[in-house]
Amino acid sequence: MALEPNHIYQYSLLNALMAGVSSSGIPVSTLLTKGNQGLGTFVLMNGELLLLDGTCYQLLAEGKIRIASPDDQVPYCAITQFVPEHVFPSITLSTKSSIDAVLSAWNAHAKNLFISYRITGTFAAMKCRTVKGQEYEGQPLSELGQSQFVAEYEDVRGTVVGFRSPEAWQGFSVAG
Repeated sequence: MALEPNHIYQYSLLNALMAGVSSSGIPVSTLLTKGNQGLGTFVLMNGELLLLDGTCYQLLAEGKIRIASPDDQVPYCAITQFVPEHVFPSITLSTKSSIDAVLSAWNAHAKNLFISYRITGTFAAMKCRTVKGQEYEGQPLSELGQSQFVAEYEDVRGTVVGFRSPEAWQGFSVAG
């Protein structure tokens, strides 16, 4: 059953993922019943999960992308039934902190809210990272980050999906 618009469904905790807990999870087929936009990872942290417009993608190391199978397992994700509440027609965003500034200007209470957002546009530069997956069960995310795949793009048109969480919730989700 899909969520009410813009409510957030989260499976597992960031602290568990950071500790390397990623050997099982919910199937993509279940995740797709919760919403149309989200982020997460797959079993053994094998790539990044991107849910955009109801299609679940697995972003793999070396820049490969595949549509996830309904049976693929997801040990961590944040999902929403995204419906824009506010549209900023033309703004310049140069850093992640500029996204925070726009969200804070939009809502004075934004620092205490869980917010999902989507940015569509042309980006002068974009850096994307993907972990290569655990080499052994329980390997912590901090180790995986040391050998992550990083791709840099210039003058690219696309969509950025994100979640902003209150600082006080660090560990439950990604703060900021």
